[in-house]
Amino acid sequence: MTASPHSPALAPVAAPLSPLEALARLRDERRGRRRAGRSRADRLYQIYVTVLLFLMGASTVSSWVGDAVVPADRVPAVVDDLVAWGALVVALVGAAALRSGAHGGPLTIDEADVHHVLRSPLRRRDTLAGPVRRFVGSTLGGGALTGALVGMLVAQRLPGGNAGWMGGGAIAGLTTAAAGVGLALWAAGVRLRPGWATLLGGALVAAAAGAVAGEVPWSPTDPVARLLVWVQRPDPPALASILVAGALLAAGVVVFPGISIERLHHRGSVVAQIRFAIAQRDLRTAVLLRRRLVAELPRRHPWVRTLPRVLRRRWPIAARDLRGVLRWPAARVARLAALSVMAGLALRGAWEGSTPLVVVAGAAWWVAGLDVVEPLAQELDHPTRLRSFPRPEGAILLRHLVVPTLVMLALFGVGGGVAVALDPSVRLGEVLVVIAVPAAVLAVGGAALAMTADAYGGTAADALDVPELSGMRIVFRMAWPPALAVFGLVPLLLGREAVEAGSDPLAPTVNLAAIVTVVGALVYAWIRHRPEITEQMAAGSEGMFGRREETT
Repeated sequence: MTASPHSPALAPVAAPLSPLEALARLRDERRGRRRAGRSRADRLYQIYVTVLLFLMGASTVSSWVGDAVVPADRVPAVVDDLVAWGALVVALVGAAALRSGAHGGPLTIDEADVHHVLRSPLRRRDTLAGPVRRFVGSTLGGGALTGALVGMLVAQRLPGGNAGWMGGGAIAGLTTAAAGVGLALWAAGVRLRPGWATLLGGALVAAAAGAVAGEVPWSPTDPVARLLVWVQRPDPPALASILVAGALLAAGVVVFPGISIERLHHRGSVVAQIRFAIAQRDLRTAVLLRRRLVAELPRRHPWVRTLPRVLRRRWPIAARDLRGVLRWPAARVARLAALSVMAGLALRGAWEGSTPLVVVAGAAWWVAGLDVVEPLAQELDHPTRLRSFPRPEGAILLRHLVVPTLVMLALFGVGGGVAVALDPSVRLGEVLVVIAVPAAVLAVGGAALAMTADAYGGTAADALDVPELSGMRIVFRMAWPPALAVFGLVPLLLGREAVEAGSDPLAPTVNLAAIVTVVGALVYAWIRHRPEITEQMAAGSEGMFGRREETT
């Protein structure tokens, strides 16, 4: 039967999409909705500006280093130390990757994909190929950029030129990122238990730390670190580490589809909440969610069962805080110890002449302080109970800083002991003793400011802020607490300058440490009186707005 020439033409029937094509189209549609209102030119321009700002920032930071060039006779020893420390950093990255994979990382899959895509009849390898490819690409790019920045900073003190050091750093960073991603994907794919991940990562770090201390002649991560110093010491066998990293990455990609759906679901839901908390600048919630992500729970029984009766009766708040510290899980204790060692190593490097490492040490102390001020944060989690006490809120919060300050002093002792033990120096030991108290006070104060900002940061007085300055205010509010922790370590630099000039380092160190201590006392005083000040500002702004309404 032929169709009439006057009958309407039938539209061609589109060929049905395959399941993978339909999935790709759905994901493209979702990404398109997220980028709604932004053209491709805008995205390319944003990438261009980001790269340009990164390069400008890296150049500026490298010019700020300003440290003297290492003498020619000391270059071999410094290169050896750089290899040892670089191997330790690579080992730490590998240990973190193993733990991340054991807890369902490193890739975060949206809950919709976990519920509907990964549980569908499609092959899991095909459904995960796109997210894995994008994650690997972004991680490798970030590793290469970080390595290039490290090479640029190293080139300020060692001969070889920026191009050579940046090239070696980029290759070392790329190799480290590939090995880390491969280990994380492999641990997730084989469903490695967290205990085994900690054991393997600890063995890797112990071998690298032994090489740093000179007790072990070689560590598995040495070849990767030798790529960084290629411009000074070419080592063709070290190129094999690139092949090993590639093999680890390939193995991880192959076995990753075996990951547990339950772990992916847990990680996806928690990470989504963490991102929302960070977007809202809610640091306390982000810290709690991170502990939930790694299943970090308090100990059922404290490390020490009973406390002295005198302490419990005369200083109940300190006794309560000490009980909380004694219930810290082993993972948190290990993390704080690792941060202390990292800070100690950075302080030693700053004492040897690498000034930017003071920022690394301060950042490590501030991160440790976020865990140390847990008693104060828990008190702020229950504002109704806090206001029910027959004492001012600020007085109670100030008393919650006693035990954290003592704990931070103990951590500083661990880090300082590591710094002195590397190469015993009486001068360095004296300087560290002088700055111990101000550094601990400012680290705890900075962490406490970050925690109390969530409780007392939003007042009615915020409505009086100039809108054009709100962005600068937010940046200042986020950067001020860690900057305090860094400022607490600045007296170390004055002591180093005095030693290089051939004078006594104690006099300038003590003078600046006194100023730092005064700043710390002001921070503690602000925490003490902040609730009253916030309440008065809120009452004043409400009264002013009320008078405006009556006038109108």
